Amino acid sequence: MMENVKGENKMSDTNLSVIPESLPTAAADVVNNLITKLSNAVGWIATPKGKKADMKIAVDTYINELEDAKINPLAKAALISNARKSIKEYINQNDIIQMAMEQLGESANPEGVDDDWLAYFMDGAKNISSDHVKILWAKLLAGECENNGSVPKRLMQILLVMSEVDVRAFNTLCSFNVKYTKYHENIFLNYRGEKSELTAKYGINYMSVLNLELLGLIKYSPDGFVIFLNKSDDGDFLKIQHGNSIIRFCINNMDQIPIGNFTWSPVGNVLKELIVSEPAVDYAKYIKDFYFSKCFKDVEVIE
Repeated sequence: MMENVKGENKMSDTNLSVIPESLPTAAADVVNNLITKLSNAVGWIATPKGKKADMKIAVDTYINELEDAKINPLAKAALISNARKSIKEYINQNDIIQMAMEQLGESANPEGVDDDWLAYFMDGAKNISSDHVKILWAKLLAGECENNGSVPKRLMQILLVMSEVDVRAFNTLCSFNVKYTKYHENIFLNYRGEKSELTAKYGINYMSVLNLELLGLIKYSPDGFVIFLNKSDDGDFLKIQHGNSIIRFCINNMDQIPIGNFTWSPVGNVLKELIVSEPAVDYAKYIKDFYFSKCFKDVEVIE
């Protein structure tokens, strides 16, 4: 399960208002459709709009009611001990749902989300306490509502076991993403564990990057990967885009070029598409130097 990190919601600040304020009418309709879908598919009940609840008060109220209940003492103890856990799980789900609602567009189709997928999602969401990890889960839900069937259950399984180190490593690789042609995107990283200026500057940890392969988010090859070129599309020069920078070099009659040691897996590519990641600073120079070292001609960076 993902580790809890600093920045968890404080109990006294928890806001259980489900429907975000000031939504356009069409977006509000989509949000209402999602609430209805959650209710019908998994029995989830939204807290009324505008109502704020303090977790401590909610737990104390629940416990007081149980204390006064005329039930078996052992059953009463079990219910009391489970009260805080149950309410915290609900709040975790609620936080994620509200974050997802804020990302939904007017064309989203919550009604089209598979009931089994939604049940699996909610079962995982109840255990997510870290704020920034909740944002990832919110992106999964919003992404599935926007494009039904696009987010595999396998991705949720992976997120549940990712550590904080794994999340940082994945975000780093996202910052190395480049576009080679209009058809092909990939991680650009030529790296096999050696310490270098690259590892120091961008904080790359070899084992944490390789652990992403074990999780199934990327693929690694010590010999490196290549992409095949289409001369009719690329001509004599290839342009590689990283952020706002273009790395341009002559490919002559080559039919393939090296692209480093890592590539996205299908499920990793889905997660990458859901994450907004800033391009690594000055990374275009690193890409340029790599292709220059491979004897490609006329290598230049176009800002």
